[in-house]
Amino acid sequence: MKYLLLLYITVLSFAVVGKPNEGNHREIIQTLENYITGTSYNEPDLIERAFAKDAQLLLSKENQEMWLVSPNEYASW
Repeated sequence: MKYLLLLYITVLSFAVVGKPNEGNHREIIQTLENYITGTSYNEPDLIERAFAKDAQLLLSKENQEMWLVSPNEYASW
């Protein structure tokens, strides 16, 4: 699940910014580091920093319909 979300973030990042230059390349790396570190070490503030404030995360779970959560809610888990 984490890796699917990470892949989605990466693909979306490149779709939004196009070909990365040195400036936004660093921002992409920082975003991914925030997400990976935040979820690996249970640091909600880093998880929230990995997403836009108005983002909606589309989550899935086996035998359950997909649902939306805010970064704040996701980070609180």
